Amino acid sequence: MMTKDIYIGLLTPWGKPLLEKTLQNWSDVDINEFMEWHQFYVYSSKQESKGRYDFKLIRKNTYLALRDQIKKTNTEVNKFKHITLIGWFTSQKQKLSLDHSFTVQTSFIDMQKYLKDQEEEILIINESNSQNTIIDLTGITPYIILFFDDLMRFTGASYSLQKGNATFRISTPFTYYLFVRHPHEINLEEVRFLSFE
Repeated sequence: MMTKDIYIGLLTPWGKPLLEKTLQNWSDVDINEFMEWHQFYVYSSKQESKGRYDFKLIRKNTYLALRDQIKKTNTEVNKFKHITLIGWFTSQKQKLSLDHSFTVQTSFIDMQKYLKDQEEEILIINESNSQNTIIDLTGITPYIILFFDDLMRFTGASYSLQKGNATFRISTPFTYYLFVRHPHEINLEEVRFLSFE
């Protein structure tokens, strides 16, 4: 594993008072929780990164406390690369390559955290025990969302094709959410089950 030191020049709202301050503790820097509330984007020309890396600055002791959870999350992201939509007959198979897959455990999903670079297909697996999950689709367009239950049976589809910045949310009791960029080539009449490869 290779590590690198990255130095970032950052414009902040703190102004002149920070220049005269001795930075010894996190509280000396995190004025009005600026560091906690903001993410930083570093752009790259590397094709595999799609041109952008996302960073969030946290305290070292926070990282150490969350390290095990971070490792677990990293193993869940991109766990599945390919899926197959199976129809009513053995000949009805539609194969898809995923940009990402995420396993979450929550009753509220903000899709702007997962769809950032106009991905073509991503899969969300929600292991929450909640009977209903709210999915915030504000700004997420144009996509079709296919829903599958805990047995990976197809239950229906919804479209997110809104224009403007109005809030748009839907609720679902299901487990698997497949987001496919619209227009798409999926034949919904030949979808019965979801299968992993």
